Amino acid sequence: MRLNGIRDYIINELNSNSLEECYYHGTDHSLEVELACIAISETEDSIKDNEIELLRIAALSHDIGHIQSMYNHEVLGCNFIIRIMPKYGFDEGDITLVKSLILATKFPHKPSSLLENIICDADLSYIGTDKYTCQADKLKKELVDLHNYNFDNEKVWIEYQVNFLEKHEFFTKHARDNYNPFKDQIIKELKNKLTLL
Repeated sequence: MRLNGIRDYIINELNSNSLEECYYHGTDHSLEVELACIAISETEDSIKDNEIELLRIAALSHDIGHIQSMYNHEVLGCNFIIRIMPKYGFDEGDITLVKSLILATKFPHKPSSLLENIICDADLSYIGTDKYTCQADKLKKELVDLHNYNFDNEKVWIEYQVNFLEKHEFFTKHARDNYNPFKDQIIKELKNKLTLL
């Protein structure tokens, strides 16, 4: 099956070439986004099997450009896809769709189709789950160690998170129904922490 072949290739590339400092943008995140894409897709009757296959490829490769650079990593991911998808029997239409899905994950998210809605929600699904704190800590460490962000103290980091979470929105009904309640709780808890500092 062509999905298995390209999936193995992408995972191997992530495992072999991701920077050690990519604590967040690595293989685990890509696999979690793939699983979230599958879960959200299962709630949408109009999605075809081949679209789920392409969505999974986009999910696995949406951050692979981080191997080269944080900046324009979506474009670098598209270049990667253009190079490898034909080797696994995918046609130009498939490649174009996967590229559009990868580009849709550029923040701030501005999806323009159901599949783009799904991958955007899957990309940040962790903010609506009990994985939030662990993933946020990994992201903070990556931002500091790899990209020289400077969070002077705990207050600055909490304010950064609250600002991000309050601006963020989910696009699919599944994500709004399942992730928003937890996200709202996280915002409340973070704001409570701010009052104690």
